[in-house]
Amino acid sequence: AVDKGYDKAAGLEVELFAGQGSGTGVKIVASGAEELGFLDAGVVALSISKGAPLKVVAVIIQQNPTVVISWKDKPVNKPKDMEGKSVSWVPGVATNFTLTALWKANGVDEAKIKKVSTTREASESLFLERKTDFGSGFINASWAVYLAKGYGKDMQVIRASDWGVNALSLAVVAHTKLIAEEPQVVRAFVTATLKGLKEAVDNPELGWKTVVKHKPEVDAKLAQYGLENSLPLLRTANTKDKPLGWMSEKDWAATLDFLESYMELAPRHPLDRYYTNEFIPAN
Repeated sequence: AVDKGYDKAAGLEVELFAGQGSGTGVKIVASGAEELGFLDAGVVALSISKGAPLKVVAVIIQQNPTVVISWKDKPVNKPKDMEGKSVSWVPGVATNFTLTALWKANGVDEAKIKKVSTTREASESLFLERKTDFGSGFINASWAVYLAKGYGKDMQVIRASDWGVNALSLAVVAHTKLIAEEPQVVRAFVTATLKGLKEAVDNPELGWKTVVKHKPEVDAKLAQYGLENSLPLLRTANTKDKPLGWMSEKDWAATLDFLESYMELAPRHPLDRYYTNEFIPAN
């Protein structure tokens, strides 16, 4: 959307910042330091229940992309296999919330898992150097990194969604003040963003090459694998015939059910406190 000038055509000057994890991101947007965020919908919902002035205005990744990554010679084939093993633990990242839910949903004794506290930058090295036994990440991010670097042949993944943990994922999130005072800005941003996304869906090569054009430090193979692994996650059975970004009441209810059961979401507000489709263009 930035590359094609869709934001500028809508009267917006958009600056893109690198994320620091959804746990940190919700605090930044809720504080008003940044008006919009690309954050995990589940982490945002937990924050909204605690009073954060946020609302989801589009969900891009509508199926949970979290995977547990392990070495084939020391595999994690099911959640229980994580007991007695160690994992890199980066404070505030969305996968921590999913892992915790995965353990609870599958009767895993969390006390039997060694959490090695580290940074995002160091977590990959710890796993590659076998200082931790398994890692977690998104199939379109961490797993894409390993595929791009050629490690995939020696590794394997299990998907959280195959083990009872499936909630809406990465979403466009706005501060409620922005929605109330400048709804035209939110509408323009969402429309431009989804227009750009639609072009990337129709022409994935153009999509990932645009990432490399604007962020030349990003490995081209990583950008390619990241986008290709994202495309199957953009819709659910409830949104397959709807515009990109459009959110289903059923999917949101299921997400809140999951958060309530495994992540202690409380209090549970009416659905319209968490999201709105009012800014999603009709086509």
